[in-house]
Amino acid sequence: MNTETVRLIYQIILYLQDAWGISLVILAVFCVIAAVKASSGFKRAVNIVFAVAALSLGTCVMVFTVLSQRNDPWHLQYSSFAYNLARDHNPVAVIAAMLIIAALGIGAIVTGVHALRHPEPDGRKSTGQLMSLIVSCGLLTVLCLISLPAASNFVPGHNKFIPTSVEEKPVIYFYPEVETEVKVRLGAPEILTVSYPEYSADTGWRFTAHPDGTLVCGGREYPYMYYEFKEPVGFGGEGFVVPGEASAAFLEEKLGAMGFTQTEQAEFITYWLPRLAVNDCNRIEFLTGADVDALMPLEITPAPDNILRVYMLFAACDASLAVELPPQDLPVLTRTGFTVLEWGGSELDRKDVAER
Repeated sequence: MNTETVRLIYQIILYLQDAWGISLVILAVFCVIAAVKASSGFKRAVNIVFAVAALSLGTCVMVFTVLSQRNDPWHLQYSSFAYNLARDHNPVAVIAAMLIIAALGIGAIVTGVHALRHPEPDGRKSTGQLMSLIVSCGLLTVLCLISLPAASNFVPGHNKFIPTSVEEKPVIYFYPEVETEVKVRLGAPEILTVSYPEYSADTGWRFTAHPDGTLVCGGREYPYMYYEFKEPVGFGGEGFVVPGEASAAFLEEKLGAMGFTQTEQAEFITYWLPRLAVNDCNRIEFLTGADVDALMPLEITPAPDNILRVYMLFAACDASLAVELPPQDLPVLTRTGFTVLEWGGSELDRKDVAER
């Protein structure tokens, strides 16, 4: 299944989700009307209970739909499930299953409302009226839970749905020409999962940077500023296919070509090599420049003369992918004036390789 098909399925799911939220609110209105016209206290009470339940559920679904379009970390954890649902199964079957669940739910709602408004001929309440409404709300809830992650998988500015991952160990090195007081602000601190030294949402990082790269913050020395965050990310159309045993040599070559010092190369390689070397083969892509800025905007004061931000994406893959993947052109960091280097990365699922 190609990316555009996955995107289409998600759009359909999202539209269905909006429709079910509205439908539940409409159901609540009908239950209120039925309660007003009820001929007995029992029927009136039952209708009111289901009116409140349907209104609450419908409102929650619509609120979650809005919230899911924001990249809230609490919500992003669901995205892999929804993404895999659409990608790993026949799209027609997925949509058909959704429609069947919806049809069953709507049918149960109609049956339940009818039963509540029209008792049995002998005056007894329909024995199936409660079960009908319970089943209908349950089925619609299942549908909504499946579809809720849809919006968070679509990232504004991108034309594809992509899985959520944690950007691991972004570290930022600072090399001023003279001792400099530096202020750093991250553009999306709300999605941070960890930072060291601790990042302040109000003031950011403030520290003294020395020409040798030593950073002094709060009376302690650091080699770099460190943080991690959770954000949707995926492969583009270029990159490299590298055997696991060749990972160290590959990284030495590419990092050196981009202007990393040997110390920076060693810190990068020792962090990622254990996870690359265990795979027979890896797909590797480096996000740089505007692609990294889109994930986590970065503001540095005073502005550096030269800056390079590099995030490595990788996943286990088959060596046969090498013939289909155009090699990637990489930028080079000019190390003159106030220089800043940032690196990080993320390991994606093997299944993501085939879709990108």
